[in-house]
Amino acid sequence: MRVRVRFSKFGSMKFLGHLDVMRYFQKAIRRTGLEVAYSEGYHPHQIMSFAQPLSLAVTSDGEYFDVEFLKEYPTEEILEKLSKAMSIEFDVTKVTRRNDYIEQTKKTTCMSLISAAAYYIEVREQAGISMEHVKALGAMETCPVTKKTKTAEKTIDLKDGIRELFLPVDSLYVPTLELQYRRDDIKTPIMDQETLVNGLLHSARNPELTSLVIVLDAGSEDNISANLVCKALAELAQVEYNPYDFRIHRMELYGVEEDEVRPLWRVHL
Repeated sequence: MRVRVRFSKFGSMKFLGHLDVMRYFQKAIRRTGLEVAYSEGYHPHQIMSFAQPLSLAVTSDGEYFDVEFLKEYPTEEILEKLSKAMSIEFDVTKVTRRNDYIEQTKKTTCMSLISAAAYYIEVREQAGISMEHVKALGAMETCPVTKKTKTAEKTIDLKDGIRELFLPVDSLYVPTLELQYRRDDIKTPIMDQETLVNGLLHSARNPELTSLVIVLDAGSEDNISANLVCKALAELAQVEYNPYDFRIHRMELYGVEEDEVRPLWRVHL
């Protein structure tokens, strides 16, 4: 059987790199006693594929990996055993069965399914960036930024990669239509209401806090990192960009199924 696991990463574990996270879960699965499937060959490894790697110092409630088991297990049993094997700064929140699992056939991976990612971004007071700069970013028609790749640098329009942008605008922190921006090809809100409310409630602790919830393009072809948004805010405020001035929390990863944008745990292609 093949399942998709959703987990949270927070606290000091935000400084754990992607390869270390992979090794952590490989060991955790062995501790559960579940019969995990291994690849063949001279160097067998657990048949496991992770979604988009998370940047260092970024926390998350929406991390994913797919894993195969040799036996059929109730998803509730997998969730319970994995939860017992976790450290206090990793939480397994969902386990769903993959419906595309057929032996001896090619299977999709988490990474190939990702279309968008939702982030909660909080700015430290001493950064010199206010909500007016966040609103200015939302109102801009174009926002050229420099994106670095492994081989080169290129200039892109950040606004092309912003699918939705929400601001805490009143005591209920409900976004207004005037402050909501979507790509033309997305006709309905990407973010489910529960995820949106959870993110905006972070701001309720401090109404003077500079913060936003934003949905960005993600995946192998078009990928906008939350760090690019932070750099753009620093440029708008005409202050030096300091990554430590921002708290970034990934809320969810999204994929597309049947022409509908869904959280990745609901995508079973």
